[in-house]
Amino acid sequence: WYLQLLTDKQLNYIRNWSESAFTASPAGVSPLPYKRVAGYGNSNDGGEKFDLYQFEQSFFDRMRARAIDLGNRGVYISYMLFDVYGFESPQNPGVGSNQLFNASNNIDGIEASDLSFFFSPSSEILALQKAYVSKVLDTVGDLDNVFFEIANESGAVSWQNEMIDHIKSYEAFRPKQHLILYSPAGL
Repeated sequence: WYLQLLTDKQLNYIRNWSESAFTASPAGVSPLPYKRVAGYGNSNDGGEKFDLYQFEQSFFDRMRARAIDLGNRGVYISYMLFDVYGFESPQNPGVGSNQLFNASNNIDGIEASDLSFFFSPSSEILALQKAYVSKVLDTVGDLDNVFFEIANESGAVSWQNEMIDHIKSYEAFRPKQHLILYSPAGL
């Protein structure tokens, strides 16, 4: 019905927020980008914990299918790769408890459920961020109707520049290079 609404209103662009992509919730947002694995206990949402080194392919399959459906209707989509509002901050107290990068929600013991995820990520977290971005590029990077926004209002200038450089180098020798949006405002 949403695709039909876009068509009926002659709209040709949507902005895809990724806040829920890194936040598990009792409401059961699914799929998420990482696999849930048995044998490690439950995350704060009551489901099995996540392995941040294993992608959940169904998340990316759905991403691709939706991008293709939109492209078939002449609609462009901006994938916001990260969103600060899914992370703990003075403006969002308590949000970090369901963040996948909260150590109590993943089997890897990785803790970055606050804004350190953007402003001072460890080399391990930076590698996981780049792996996620690369997976998104592998998933929809061959399509003409997609482009990317690093993060909504992160304010993390050097981190955003590093993500932009990663995308540019990753796509440098591919048939398509995509527009990359930079959002300088916010926190």
